[in-house]
Amino acid sequence: MIPNTFVSASQRNGTGFWGYTYTDAQGAYRIDSVPTGDYVLSFQNQPSYVNEYWNDTTDFLSATLLRVDGSDVTGIDAGLVRTGAVSGTVTDASTGRPLAGVSVQARPKSGSYTFGQTAVTDAAGAYRITGVAPGATTLSFDASAESAYIDEWWNDRASQSEATFFTVSSGKTTVGRDAALAPGGSISGTIKGTGGVPLQYVSVQVVNPDGSIVGWANTNAAGSYVIGGLRSGSYLLGVNLSPSADYTPQWWKGKPTRETATPIAVTAGQAVTKRDITLTRGATVSGTVTSATTGAPLSMVTVSAVDASGFSSKSGYTDAGGAYTITGLPAGSYSFKFAPSSVADSAAYAYQWSGGAGLRSAATTTTVATSQVVTGVNASLTKGGSISGIVKDAQTLVPLPQANVNVYDADGAYAGYTYTSGKGAYTVRSLPAGTYRISFSTLDDHALQWWSGKSMLSNANPSALPAGGALTGRNALLKTSGTVAGRVTDAAGAPIKGIWVTGWLFDSTGTAAASSTTTDADGRYTLLGLPPGQVKIGFSDHHWTEPSTKGRYVDTFWSGAASVDTGTPVTVTGGGVVPDVSTSMTLRPKPFTTSPVPTITGTAAVGSILKAVTTGWSPAPAFGYQWLCSGTPIPGATASSYRLVKADAGATVSVAVTGTLTGYTTTTRTSSVTAAVLAKLSATPTPIISGVPSVGTTLTAQPGAWAPAPVALSYQWLRDGVPLTGKVKSVYLLSTADTGHSISVAVTGTKQGYAIVTQTSSPVAIRAAG
Repeated sequence: MIPNTFVSASQRNGTGFWGYTYTDAQGAYRIDSVPTGDYVLSFQNQPSYVNEYWNDTTDFLSATLLRVDGSDVTGIDAGLVRTGAVSGTVTDASTGRPLAGVSVQARPKSGSYTFGQTAVTDAAGAYRITGVAPGATTLSFDASAESAYIDEWWNDRASQSEATFFTVSSGKTTVGRDAALAPGGSISGTIKGTGGVPLQYVSVQVVNPDGSIVGWANTNAAGSYVIGGLRSGSYLLGVNLSPSADYTPQWWKGKPTRETATPIAVTAGQAVTKRDITLTRGATVSGTVTSATTGAPLSMVTVSAVDASGFSSKSGYTDAGGAYTITGLPAGSYSFKFAPSSVADSAAYAYQWSGGAGLRSAATTTTVATSQVVTGVNASLTKGGSISGIVKDAQTLVPLPQANVNVYDADGAYAGYTYTSGKGAYTVRSLPAGTYRISFSTLDDHALQWWSGKSMLSNANPSALPAGGALTGRNALLKTSGTVAGRVTDAAGAPIKGIWVTGWLFDSTGTAAASSTTTDADGRYTLLGLPPGQVKIGFSDHHWTEPSTKGRYVDTFWSGAASVDTGTPVTVTGGGVVPDVSTSMTLRPKPFTTSPVPTITGTAAVGSILKAVTTGWSPAPAFGYQWLCSGTPIPGATASSYRLVKADAGATVSVAVTGTLTGYTTTTRTSSVTAAVLAKLSATPTPIISGVPSVGTTLTAQPGAWAPAPVALSYQWLRDGVPLTGKVKSVYLLSTADTGHSISVAVTGTKQGYAIVTQTSSPVAIRAAG
């Protein structure tokens, strides 16, 4: 029996506690006045016991729902498990001195969260964490940014995915979980504004190239900042400004976006200094918002500046006189949205885009330059229309309170939302004239639905709303959702944690994500909220809203498909569970460290052999080859060398080399082209020497008939194979110096577009005169 345990009954749709109490000395409890409905019952007694939900689970979303229908529900008991504790000491890895102020957090392998799982080291570097759930646990050690130490996971691991787990026992303390933190690198500098004025309280952040935040700091009165505890690596540095700032965001080195920022190389234990940033003032846009009916100013209207991508980083509000001002706008083109408040004199009006448009796609734009002041961006709002209806459970026809109702315009953009009342009724107001589609969802076991009875935005029925009109009867009967469960492993059968699992709806109009979740440390997942019918299940290590992100594993769809189009659907039933929709994922191939373009050796002439040179690839792959003639693959030419043939004459030749290695991306590199391949002369006879081979006589070279004619011929006489200087005619007068030696002649034929050929005669022996 456990006294003083906090017991609460709440609904999964986010309406909060319907009732709560504490157990008495005998561990008994009673919650009165609970309305009819389905409830999650929680039991909390931290730090001595592990919090849980009925029926014996630590996860709110997977807790068993308890039905209350006006009668007393008894026997809803719980047996809580005693927590354990973890202790240890944190020191400087270089000096061994204790480190105070390090935050140590226990992280259970199951991914569940319990209170009291964090402690901070004292002056002796010691910590003790209480309230730790029994089971496999790891630890994170987070030093403050000022301490300049690198955060780590137990046991000397860089990330949660690499962390070592240990077992915590119920009611016992696991000791000796120590850590030695290494000094990190740092980036420091000064942030200044117009005129070199130091800017205080500016948030400066260091991020990885993918945008994930590594560290941050606020500037002091001198505009200075220091961000420490950085591992060796390449980082991006940016200034994160508040929406009301007069200055525009900037990244080092003078770049407007993270994508264009200049990387900063950091080495652990070393300081990178003077990474200073001078901010520029943005443009200012102002105007007035009035009633199109009365001309009266409208207050508390939100005015948002929206760039070409649809992103809004700056906004303002109208005052009692209807005036607004937006400051710090980066140079660019913007449309403006004017959204009335539900609690001010603007409540009865419709939102509007600049130029009086009802859609962003039809809005007028205003182009601003740095520090420019633009006035007169005004709006006159017309009376708003509304869409209303009732949301009920499809089976019981009981109204569903706190159901979420979202309205989307003809662009597919969000236009408004509300929640249903206790009677399931809703009204979405402040809508301009237009065509809308409406979605309905809850946080409990009902599936998302579009009006009328459709599963996706692409096939939802449109509702045409006239200016200032009221559309009623946009009702919904929500069906009980189903569940898909399974496990994700790697090629070796080991579980993969953190994989996004998404249920995809599909029909001839397109696809839509219905629900997403991630796998736990054992690779298991439970995908809730799926509508009855056929659903395709996708597995990825990035969220479906980030399709350009490439993670460690190759995306896959059940069962073994490469895309949602080719995936095999599973059939979901309301309230049912489709088990064991499991998959194995393969690692995404890595790029080669180096993969240089090949080169070609050899003479580009018919009959010659060209060779591909592939040095410098790392790691070394197996190579495949394809020779190309003027960019077209040559059939059968797939060796590392290639003998040029008659068909190649006049063309250029290159070679495509493909490197393959398990675990790496198959990569093809193509060489530069050769010079145009020279043709081969069809006739290149060996010359003959005529004449008497004795001193004082003249020898004549007989070159023969070279083809195709004409071929230009040149001559070079040789003594014992050595060229004779100046002896380049077709005849040669023998001298006494030739006595006892052999004389030969080399004939060289040249013709445009043909390879140069040299033929040498047989030598003749020269005797003395007489």
